[in-house]
Amino acid sequence: MWSTRRVTRADEDAWVGLCTASEGPEDYVLDFLDHFLERAVTYVALDGERFIGTMTYAELLDGAAWLSAARTLPEYRGRGVASDLVRAFEELARSRARTALRLWTAAANEAGVATFRKNGLREVARFTRMAAEAGPRSPSRFVPVRTDEDLWSRVRLSEVLARSAGYVSYDYGFVKVGRDVLAALQRNQAILGFDAHVAVVSGSSEGYVEQALEVEPLTGDLAALLAEARVLAADRGKARVETFLPHDLALLEMARDAGFTNMEWGQQALLCEKPLGPAPSA
Repeated sequence: MWSTRRVTRADEDAWVGLCTASEGPEDYVLDFLDHFLERAVTYVALDGERFIGTMTYAELLDGAAWLSAARTLPEYRGRGVASDLVRAFEELARSRARTALRLWTAAANEAGVATFRKNGLREVARFTRMAAEAGPRSPSRFVPVRTDEDLWSRVRLSEVLARSAGYVSYDYGFVKVGRDVLAALQRNQAILGFDAHVAVVSGSSEGYVEQALEVEPLTGDLAALLAEARVLAADRGKARVETFLPHDLALLEMARDAGFTNMEWGQQALLCEKPLGPAPSA
């Protein structure tokens, strides 16, 4: 059998070799090594000294832990490598008093879905990832929004959040929206709005997405939010804006009318979760 341990800088060549053998030389996670080493925890599964699988763990604002970048050598797939990594991270998450494990996977990835279900993760929401070019270039109406009881009342009644079971993407990990999470997002200067429209906004500096601005609608008119999101992206010097919307035909049609199209990955992204302990207060 194999063992698991944390990846270090000295493992860079072996880790790159694993990802390349698993997904090819264009694997997008190859751009993330510095990010994973500095801001997350990456484990590797080893058969002797050979790297055969990897997965990454990061902690979210709402107390959950996010798993991503799962890779397994082709000849080891179906043999429990990913399951062992999930269990190792579950132990880590419990030791750090995390409330849940969470991840996303494509609905079409039958093997991945089966692995996560086997380890107790269940689908809690389904999203579609969309993007649009930034523009036109002009001052955006988005400004920081104060989080108070009025905002919380409006967020609780949000149609978009109702269709996403209360989850929203932030910095490429999904959090469950509550009062404490709204306050944390405000501290991170991520709650922006105009008129009655409010969104979670985060820009990423990770590799291929460094020119993207992530805008996730919280409350207000979806079409107005998405149209202004394109202006905000241009105002911030980004090439495009990306969003994860609930996989709802009416909402997706509104997004297409606003100039958004489906991205290659995430046309049906399953958000999966395994509770580990008491949920944080709302």
